[in-house]
Amino acid sequence: MPKVEPDFHQGVRLAVHHLADLGHTRIGYLSPKSPQTDLRRLREFGAAMEERGLSVDPSLVVFHPESGEDTPLVGYHAASALLERRSPFTALFTYSDILAVGAARREPVIVTKADGDYVAARQRMRLTLSCDHRVIDGAVGAAFLRELADTLENPALGLA
Repeated sequence: MPKVEPDFHQGVRLAVHHLADLGHTRIGYLSPKSPQTDLRRLREFGAAMEERGLSVDPSLVVFHPESGEDTPLVGYHAASALLERRSPFTALFTYSDILAVGAARREPVIVTKADGDYVAARQRMRLTLSCDHRVIDGAVGAAFLRELADTLENPALGLA
């Protein structure tokens, strides 16, 4: 019977190459599956890393098979487990988009005031959202990110 399956090889390869193109060299790997269940995707990740002259650091690979589900909460627990290892990383590759998480860090930013601009350290967060390929999902995702950004930049909006 004919069927359609995701192209893990190409998808993982494109994601890893994109991260490498951005300058990331220590890329973590998060999965809600067991190593045995996720072996195919992990192998593709390792091969893509090798193509870019990078190696997979075992301390940056986290499996969270307790639930086996792709949920944001599982992503949170897997990322927390990675952070507890205190092994530095510059990017995360997740088994699925729903596991993707963001982190805030202090960065220099230009602050504009009535009396002039100045540079100050502020908490910054880069958000990434993966959406289904259908146009409507992209439009809904964009609207969600705009509302989220507005709320983060103006916390009082979240109280309304």
